[in-house]
Amino acid sequence: MMKNKKGVAIPSVIMFLGSIVIVSISLINFGMSLNNIEGIRADIETVDKVVFRERIINFYLEEIFEEMEIERLAGSFKEKLEELKINEEYPVRGLEQIEGQLADSNFIVGNREVVLTLNIVIEEFGDNVDVRYVYEKKLERFINEKE
Repeated sequence: MMKNKKGVAIPSVIMFLGSIVIVSISLINFGMSLNNIEGIRADIETVDKVVFRERIINFYLEEIFEEMEIERLAGSFKEKLEELKINEEYPVRGLEQIEGQLADSNFIVGNREVVLTLNIVIEEFGDNVDVRYVYEKKLERFINEKE
């Protein structure tokens, strides 16, 4: 191999420049993928908020449904729902839509059970994704002979 007497060998220079190019491309690619990961994480957080809110709404609805008086179905449910309000606000967004669905005709009373079916819409808006989740919540309660 022939060396330049005044400088560094040409293959060494080519290898050094190639390394610089590869490192630069890798860093740029890594930086771009981090931006993509941040977007995905934001999307997951938005969906997670919807799932979390659904669980909280279901918890409150099931709790109220178990505590309501069987004799006054809609009235009792509304009263229990109102008790949740703090400064005229519900503890979780989404419960306000329940009030409009509480009519005695929406309660199905059988021989040994009471059933209430509610349609619930949960919306969450994120940076990259907007989620609109619509689901039907069916609440069932078996009636004891004492009730």
